[in-house]
Amino acid sequence: MLHTLWILLIFSNFILQMFYFRKPSRSLFLAKRITTPAMLVLGSLVIILTTDTFYYIPVLLLLAMGLGEIGIEGSSIVEDKKDGTSTQIPWTVTAAGVLFLLVNLSLGIILFFGSDPGPAKAIGLVSGLCGIICIVLLLEHIHHPENNILFQLRIYAIGLAALAAGSIASIISGADHLSIAGLVLSISDSLVLWRMGAKWKKESPTGRKHLLVFLILILILYYGYIAVLIDSASPFFSV
Repeated sequence: MLHTLWILLIFSNFILQMFYFRKPSRSLFLAKRITTPAMLVLGSLVIILTTDTFYYIPVLLLLAMGLGEIGIEGSSIVEDKKDGTSTQIPWTVTAAGVLFLLVNLSLGIILFFGSDPGPAKAIGLVSGLCGIICIVLLLEHIHHPENNILFQLRIYAIGLAALAAGSIASIISGADHLSIAGLVLSISDSLVLWRMGAKWKKESPTGRKHLLVFLILILILYYGYIAVLIDSASPFFSV
């Protein structure tokens, strides 16, 4: 029953996100601001209420990200502002950004040190660091983000590099639910990083297409990440 409720919430969130992208309104904004953190919190409750053992890593990850979504939803980090208002970042957005950074760092460190010593760690470290550094350098070269955006990108990239390195090292050692979730989140957050740096505008037909494609991909990956974490402790399909 709880799994079914979570799936229904995911579908509702996706529909709300699409409608809001097409024609923003206050009611749609409030709806997606409620459903986005709710799907993370409900995911943690599915794990807690359907298992006998407390799987603290998936639960804490989902709860922390749910709290972060409350602060960051609707900010200039996740959507373009048309009204030209001040670019000053509210403390809630800063706190949410720090929380997401800590989630990526924590998960990356857990996966990295839980992987086999030797080649797995070396390959994960090199590929993770090089991959994220290349994304940031390409963003600087292609889109020339403003200094304040560039600073945010570099800080965000630190946690993302740690997450990517740990996920790759863990998967090489032997893929499990947590390492797969880490890899999915790495890809999703890489798309978020690119969207932040590109600063596409909805007013431009090309920018609007890019934003829509990235939004759909990020949402699908994000839902997949939550689903893998839930399945790690509370399988969707039990035999």
